[in-house]
Amino acid sequence: METGTLETGVKDLNRFTLDENINIFSLGVRTRNNSMFNLEVNIKAYENLLVPKSMLMFLKAGGKDMSYDLSQYALDVNSVAEIAAGYSKKVNKLTIGARLKFHWGVASANVYSNKLIVNSNSDYLQVDADANMRMAANALKIGVTEDGKVAFDEKGGIASLYDKRTAR
Repeated sequence: METGTLETGVKDLNRFTLDENINIFSLGVRTRNNSMFNLEVNIKAYENLLVPKSMLMFLKAGGKDMSYDLSQYALDVNSVAEIAAGYSKKVNKLTIGARLKFHWGVASANVYSNKLIVNSNSDYLQVDADANMRMAANALKIGVTEDGKVAFDEKGGIASLYDKRTAR
């Protein structure tokens, strides 16, 4: 990449989108009368990422001695499970069919930074952040403190047990 190309070639806010479909199981059965039954189980995920130009500059520079304003960074992730069943029949040269799909949410997470300032030099990396995060998942159980904040374990990780005594 030529010098200056990144600085002039990207917008102040850049959106990246990624959609995935992971097929877990698929079965198709053809019958003798030119019809077809099929069954599928899929996991689908949709990600949207809003990245400020300064974050791309930070990544390009490798975190060299500078101050970077990475505010307005946002991430939105949603995943769903899908079960689909279909039937089709060949009539003359035309194939006619129908498909029934059931979707249900597996997990969702949203992060938005109101303020995210990174100061770096060869000795340290200082981060000043004000961000919001919302997560939901069927199997996710996060411990909370008595005042409703996320509980951390002794290693600094998010506590994985949900304490019903302190839950709101």
